[in-house]
Amino acid sequence: MAPPDGYAGLDQGKFLEEILLHVHLPMLNDDLKFFKNEVDANILKVRTLPGNFVIITTPPFKAMGEVLMRVATRFPAARVFQISNQQEVQVRISRTYSDDTGSADADDHDQDLERISELPRVERLMQYQFPNTNLSDGAAEIKRTKRHYCFQVHCLSLLDVVRTCSLLPTHEVEQIYDFWN
Repeated sequence: MAPPDGYAGLDQGKFLEEILLHVHLPMLNDDLKFFKNEVDANILKVRTLPGNFVIITTPPFKAMGEVLMRVATRFPAARVFQISNQQEVQVRISRTYSDDTGSADADDHDQDLERISELPRVERLMQYQFPNTNLSDGAAEIKRTKRHYCFQVHCLSLLDVVRTCSLLPTHEVEQIYDFWN
């Protein structure tokens, strides 16, 4: 259990995530150098396994999410099998819209959001929105608002969610994190 002051006092350098990835790679002399140069410098360790499997070790939290987003882009056919022995993760996706679009019923008519929800092993759990505190001085300024959606995603579908969002102009993957059971 974490101390009351969060993770202070713990060796946070030992907090790591291991991503089991299925990917076809070229013949490599130095797997770690390839992944650091071609994918993300935050990758700490790479272990190649038989059958085109690779275990990538990354820092947790935001850095792990950034690595996964770059893996999705760099390897269009790659699949994540698990992250640190978990087969499901939660993905927070944001949608930006202007206040004049009728945000009250925007979710009911959002075909892009439906496109994400219809991916296999993807379930929308909840949505929320922070109040818009961008007050204008009476000028005709369009206010931008973000609505956040939380999805439960099986690891096999994770990179598909990232790839789908990368094709949508108003939807963005903001965070990938595990469930705290």
